Amino acid sequence: MPTPVWVLLVLASMGFGMASGVTGLSFHATAFFGMVFAQLFEEVPGEAIEAVRAAGANRVQVFFGAVLPSSLSGVIAWTALRFETNYQEAAILGMVGAGGIGYTIMAAANSYKLGRAGLAVLIVFVFALGIELLSTYIKRRVKV
Repeated sequence: MPTPVWVLLVLASMGFGMASGVTGLSFHATAFFGMVFAQLFEEVPGEAIEAVRAAGANRVQVFFGAVLPSSLSGVIAWTALRFETNYQEAAILGMVGAGGIGYTIMAAANSYKLGRAGLAVLIVFVFALGIELLSTYIKRRVKV
């Protein structure tokens, strides 16, 4: 189900506010991470897992010694993408009553405080750009 549907269901059960927005986003993000990480871990070459098992590793050691290092770049990339998506959706969902900066933008625009609304939009943009730059830096550091 799309994120707005989850958020609307949670809003109906918990009422308006930031807790409802975060809870609704969490349902979708948890399902997303489960699906994506399972796919990443399934793509790990069997040879890497067998090599670690041959050295006498248990299941936890196999995960941390073969599976996670082989898929770490993908885990970082998908986590950064989901964080950016959650941030964007949170700003939009705030405009429909879930709270946060989206609500600030909507309230300022409705009361014709366009300077305040513009500043809030600028803050959203700068923060999103910062997230992108940070995730790109981390991905480059991990690949080296």
